[in-house]
Amino acid sequence: MSIRIDLDGAAQAREIIMLIQTSSYRVAESTLNDYSSRLPKWVAREVNKQYKIAGGGGATAKVNEIGTIRFSGGGLKRTLRVKGRTLTPLHFGLSPRKPKKYKKVGKKSRRVIPGQGIAYKGKHGNFATISRIAPTYNFTIEIERGNVQPLQGKYNTPWFFAPTKKGNEEQIPFQRSPGHPKGFKTVSAKTISLPQMVSNDKEHMKPEIAVGVLPDMEKRFNHYLNRYLGR
Repeated sequence: MSIRIDLDGAAQAREIIMLIQTSSYRVAESTLNDYSSRLPKWVAREVNKQYKIAGGGGATAKVNEIGTIRFSGGGLKRTLRVKGRTLTPLHFGLSPRKPKKYKKVGKKSRRVIPGQGIAYKGKHGNFATISRIAPTYNFTIEIERGNVQPLQGKYNTPWFFAPTKKGNEEQIPFQRSPGHPKGFKTVSAKTISLPQMVSNDKEHMKPEIAVGVLPDMEKRFNHYLNRYLGR
């Protein structure tokens, strides 16, 4: 069997192919330019749907308080960059949020601590008496919407409130670490960061975030596809 190929229209076909190539590039570039301004907002919206981030305003305003979502690069090489520090429990509905008052201890329940040369509201002596004790806390937080959980710490030691920095009025939960060479050190409670909300592996969006933004991405892609190739 022989098939004849007629090349009389080769020049015209070449023009059409070149036009398609040029238009395809314009589709891709225009779509990515569109994503540069829109995708950070879409991702912020989906993050806000999944995570109960404290703060006022819309999803974008909340996300901007805890990190940044930006597009970088040019041409057909673009990268979505997500940055943000590990957040304190205050960003996820910590309860209680303020320190409790110390509890007073009755005379019968007071504890005596042995010591040497102790001065406590009076003369020096060999013993000190504790007449008040620090309050105990059972903290809860809601990182994922609808999932209120006890605050998990690194150690089994009790929680207590302390300022994040010296002189800072804002206080967050801390723990003391046991077995430290210098006796103990304090460790603040941590949760997750904005990058951890968006990606599990630092390369791909979490499925629940990707599924949420995909319809918007497809809509804008189809818009430019029809604009440049739909003629």
